[in-house]
Amino acid sequence: MHSGPYDTIGGAWSEASAWLAEHGYAATDAPWESYLDEPGVAQPRTLILMPCEPARR
Repeated sequence: MHSGPYDTIGGAWSEASAWLAEHGYAATDAPWESYLDEPGVAQPRTLILMPCEPARR
């Protein structure tokens, strides 16, 4: 989950992608975002979702 301005969400995507690679997972479908708060909230929360499975070796 990313908490903060929408213009900083790119860092959360980078961290999630790095985590997948470091832990032996691979993306299986397109990622998406789910916004938990209404516009105008000081620290909006956004779920970033990356369908994945263990990478084949």
